[in-house]
Amino acid sequence: MVSLRPNQKKRNLADIDQLVAQSGVDAEIATQVVAPPVEPVAPPPEKKPKKLAKSKDPQYHKTMLYFPKELFFMLKGEAAKSDYDMSDIVTRLLMKHYPDIELPEGMEIPEID
Repeated sequence: MVSLRPNQKKRNLADIDQLVAQSGVDAEIATQVVAPPVEPVAPPPEKKPKKLAKSKDPQYHKTMLYFPKELFFMLKGEAAKSDYDMSDIVTRLLMKHYPDIELPEGMEIPEID
C-alpha cells in the first residue's frame, strides 16, 4: 500500500486521464512505457584460478604443535605483519634448520626475509 502525505489525495485513473488530456499529449503515447536504451555489457574479467586452501590441498597435513605463549604471540605478530601465515613461517624455518630434507616434486616453500 502506498502511504500518502497529509495533504496529498489519492489520484484515480480518471484524474490521470484528465491530466493527460490537458497536457495536449496524445493519450496513446503518454501511456506507453519507453525503456531506456540498453548499452552492451562488457564480459566479466577472467577470474584467476584460486589457490587451493591448505586444508583442501593433499600436499598438506594438519597437525597441532605446542609453543610457549611468548613465542606463539611473536610468531603470530610476524605473520600479521607479513603476507605469510604461521605455517609458512614455521615450514621455512624448519627447512632452513634441516637442509637435507628434500621436498616433493612441485612443492614450493615461500621465501621469507
